[in-house]
Amino acid sequence: MFELRVRYRGGNATTPSGKLRFENSSASGRLVLRSTSLDWLVVSDDGAAEFAGMGKIRGADGEVAFRVVVVDGNWPDRGRRETDGDRFEISIWAPGVEPGGADPMFIASGDLDGGNVQIHRSTRERPGREGRRRWSGRNRR
Repeated sequence: MFELRVRYRGGNATTPSGKLRFENSSASGRLVLRSTSLDWLVVSDDGAAEFAGMGKIRGADGEVAFRVVVVDGNWPDRGRRETDGDRFEISIWAPGVEPGGADPMFIASGDLDGGNVQIHRSTRERPGREGRRRWSGRNRR
């Protein structure tokens, strides 16, 4: 299960705002991650978005780095509420480990079987603001 909303606020923002909550239950236990800060956001013209930040895992000490990739399978038709082609991927690194310096301690990815990922164009897009988009998504099983 995940919930997220990420966007750039204001015309000259260089750091995204928003939140991520991710839960994964398996035979080895339950992982719950909540973002504490966001570092960057990139939204492509093909309906994919990627962002990275720091977060806390419930019951663990320290902060962890994470990276998320989502795909809006209905891009650019924002009016539809279907999940066909929507995808979510997350990588989480151990506390104190920088991405790129080691393999993630946790990776999950897959097509959505419920919920929806939506990437929205800025209502004020103009030259020089191509990357100023936001995206949101939710998946509950």
